[in-house]
Amino acid sequence: MGIPTIPTRYLLGGAGLYAGVATAVYIRVKSNQCPEVCEHASAPDGQAFNALADTYDQQIGWDEKLMGITLLRWMLLRQAKGHVLEVSAGTGRNLLYYNNQQVHSVTMTDTSKNMLWHARQKHDRRSSTLPVKFCLADAQRMVSDPSASQANRKHDDASTSEQSQHASRLQDKLETFSPAQFDTVIDTFGLCSHQDPKAALQQMAAVCKPGGQLILLQHGKASWGWLNHRLDDEAQAHFAKWGCWWNRDILQLVHEAGLIVESCSRWHFGTTYVIKARPPPQDT
Repeated sequence: MGIPTIPTRYLLGGAGLYAGVATAVYIRVKSNQCPEVCEHASAPDGQAFNALADTYDQQIGWDEKLMGITLLRWMLLRQAKGHVLEVSAGTGRNLLYYNNQQVHSVTMTDTSKNMLWHARQKHDRRSSTLPVKFCLADAQRMVSDPSASQANRKHDDASTSEQSQHASRLQDKLETFSPAQFDTVIDTFGLCSHQDPKAALQQMAAVCKPGGQLILLQHGKASWGWLNHRLDDEAQAHFAKWGCWWNRDILQLVHEAGLIVESCSRWHFGTTYVIKARPPPQDT
């Protein structure tokens, strides 16, 4: 008795139905998910995401599991080594995945004070031995100005009492970092909301040590033209609502910033980018 065969028209019809349903579900999940997944406010002071901070983790959890984002976070964060800078850290959703045997310290930055407050609370509840610093920083202006730093040190030494009186104001200052300070720089779902994503990538490369690594998990332009048309048509309205440009060409931005791409894989119809890169060679 031969093995029964399924007519080609049924196979094609089933494949078409599956693709249609998968696409509809994906776009719906992505549309609902984006306000939570974009982990960096487009406004310089982070106000757009301060309002989301209290319910952020509750909203994002199911969508991340459904789309496999949790697994991608784990896969990427386990590659972090040495002294790590995390840009657009949000509520610290990556904290769970750092390997304490490989990572010496983590500096978590964002422009949203409320997001970072939740990240700190999450870290404190875990009682982790990993040294973690939380600070406000603008991804597009991270490299410190040596002359400004020297002036600030002189001012701080002049009056410790004045510093104490204005502690709350100083906490709101945006941190900057020395060139080539970190072994690993990480940004997960932040480039969609930076006002100048190319500048942000260049700043990340600048604070990364020569031979260090940049780890990026992002969403943006799809691999399929029909989906890109959909994303483009709704991009302006989506940004107005959520502060997120979901149709940016992430790989092109990485190349334009001068980063050296070592590996790149794409998921979810090509809209999710998993990139490992190196900073460009320093001028001699």
